[in-house]
Amino acid sequence: MKEIESIPSLWYQSDPQRLNQTTIPLGWVTMVEPLRPYSANLLAIIGSSGVGRDTLIDAMILLNPSIARIRRTTTRAARYPGESLRIDSRSEESFASIQKSQNLLCPYRYPANDKWYGIPFDELSKITNGPALLEGTAEPLPIKRLLPDSTAVIIVPNSFEQLRDQLVKRDGNTPETRRRIERSQRELALLVNRMPLLFQNNSIDGIVINNDTPERLAQRTIIQMETNSWETYIPSQLQDDISDYLSTWNLGEQTV
Repeated sequence: MKEIESIPSLWYQSDPQRLNQTTIPLGWVTMVEPLRPYSANLLAIIGSSGVGRDTLIDAMILLNPSIARIRRTTTRAARYPGESLRIDSRSEESFASIQKSQNLLCPYRYPANDKWYGIPFDELSKITNGPALLEGTAEPLPIKRLLPDSTAVIIVPNSFEQLRDQLVKRDGNTPETRRRIERSQRELALLVNRMPLLFQNNSIDGIVINNDTPERLAQRTIIQMETNSWETYIPSQLQDDISDYLSTWNLGEQTV
């Protein structure tokens, strides 16, 4: 499979400029052309593992069942029964077949788990029927460029401590969870560090701060979605955490 990273080297970054670039093949542009009149129906929620993307989307759909959810296709196995409502798990061979048939947008190998993710055209076509939500770590960013009238927001916690607590609550206090916490902190630090340029390039429209119960956060996000009024600041504690993290991050010859 040909690998195309939506945010190149988000995990193994060596060139700071590459993080602000996306690769948009002509085939993707041609594919989404029929969807452009419906672009405004799409809200993409972007964020690192454990920040609450799925929880927010579940709560939003519970409050407003007319909002559709766009499922990503992935080679990652489902973690629990019922996760098929969120993702379509496939073998690498099946994923490659869908990609070869050109029915998959933004195929992306996530370096943290070495699994493939992509956005099926049929799923993205849900925007022709009304509002729809898409979530992901990085792969929704090219969709914002392909469908400029869509909305893309980054969801962030109040602090690294909140992020750690959410991941431990979800996955338990295990060595794998601790590795996941480190990966998520790294992803979040890189993403927030690039946020000014992402705003400048119109790659994102705002920020959702996960600082309330899922129901109240969903209510607030639905209002923001309907009024197109998004936050644009990072919580001060999270900003301090990221500054401290980046200042002590031993990258050798790599730069952030």
